[in-house]
Amino acid sequence: MPPPSRCAVNRIAIIAIALTATANTAATQSVSPMRGIVKSFDDQFAVRLTVGNPYTKAVNFDVRVYDENFAPVNAVIYPSSMKVGAGDTRQATVKVSFNGQAQRKIRVCAEGLFGKEQTNLVRTQVCGRFLGLRLGY
Repeated sequence: MPPPSRCAVNRIAIIAIALTATANTAATQSVSPMRGIVKSFDDQFAVRLTVGNPYTKAVNFDVRVYDENFAPVNAVIYPSSMKVGAGDTRQATVKVSFNGQAQRKIRVCAEGLFGKEQTNLVRTQVCGRFLGLRLGY
């Protein structure tokens, strides 16, 4: 079999570069775990999650809690805002009341805002879904 032509080698190199660039831009922030069931004997339950930043620059994230319809939920969040370094992770803890219910569904979201200029900002949001079950209620 004859060796590939210089033109074919150049095409392969260009395709490889394009695929690498696409793979790098496809990285997304993360929240872990994405879902879970939390059991509690108390009138409140807690969720600990890890926020991941795959980007090459640090990003400021706000941690927010919503109900299953994305209405804001009153919760204790620590830390509620955090700066996550490039390629790094940070943990947050959320404490939510059952509000007299036997169970409660919530979404815990990491929301980031970044960009080069005020007119070119990107808002991101990744959420995990959790079910709190009150035992002995």
